[in-house]
Amino acid sequence: MNGIHISIPVVQGNNIPFVALKESDVLDVRVWVYNSKEVRYTMKPLIIDTDIGVDVDDAFALAYAVKSGLDVQLITTVYGDTELRAKIATYLVQDLLQADIPIAAGLEKPLKHKLVFPLAGHEKLAIPSGYAPSINANGIEALASTIRSSPGIEIACIGPLTNIATLLSTSPDLASNIGHLYIMGNATICGCGEYHLNFRAHNFKVDPEAVDVVFASSIPKTLITTPIAKQSLITPEDIRSWRGNSVGNYLADTAEHWLAFSKYDCAFLYDPLVIHHTFDYDITAKSSYHLLAITTSAAPHFADLFLRVIRR
Repeated sequence: MNGIHISIPVVQGNNIPFVALKESDVLDVRVWVYNSKEVRYTMKPLIIDTDIGVDVDDAFALAYAVKSGLDVQLITTVYGDTELRAKIATYLVQDLLQADIPIAAGLEKPLKHKLVFPLAGHEKLAIPSGYAPSINANGIEALASTIRSSPGIEIACIGPLTNIATLLSTSPDLASNIGHLYIMGNATICGCGEYHLNFRAHNFKVDPEAVDVVFASSIPKTLITTPIAKQSLITPEDIRSWRGNSVGNYLADTAEHWLAFSKYDCAFLYDPLVIHHTFDYDITAKSSYHLLAITTSAAPHFADLFLRVIRR
């Protein structure tokens, strides 16, 4: 079934065209309401591959996906202590958000690099002391099984690309089952109609060989770049406004731990912007290069949309 996609208009100031998310009379169609105009899009199955734990934007992204009603089939964790990352995701998604989404721990080490940056230390504050859910440690197997059973499934890659590269290397036949990759990273667009990937971006620099594998694949890809994602941010005042329920308190606590560690005076919405592309592709302008699109600007109202969803 083909849903009707209507791009969301860019609106300046406080007149944000967002009202509510409604249930559709057709199961695989979701309806967003913008100033009384319904915006329908076909529900597409989605995998989220995340390095949740240090920067708070991964937690924001998972909450945004669940609260937006997306059809998330699987969440996998990547890089470093992926078991701890999976525990954090489980606590947020299954315990607090009450979403029945499978979560699996993926690969801890890059394809070739021996250095793995240690966690910062505040990550364990994101789960209760003694929290010990049962964790599926076979993230690559979970990815393969989910992709095999859901042709056309899309993947939001909001961490290093180790899991995805390993999947494509060990099960190359599954590439044709993946409809799209939405990747958080960076690139430099040259005036000569070419681009260069920017390996200073964390998700790229910690496993550059995985980046090579993924970008060499024939899967359509959208690269959400760091400078464009940084156009959307939230303030400590925004974060404090979430308090009053278990999810809001958790996200506020986690965000404040991150801000205290990073010494930033705001939180950038890197990964939530990646998630948003899966149902509203026109939230950014892009330059296209065969199977790859690279973001060049973002709608200025995205942070407002994000806040209204999280506050629901």
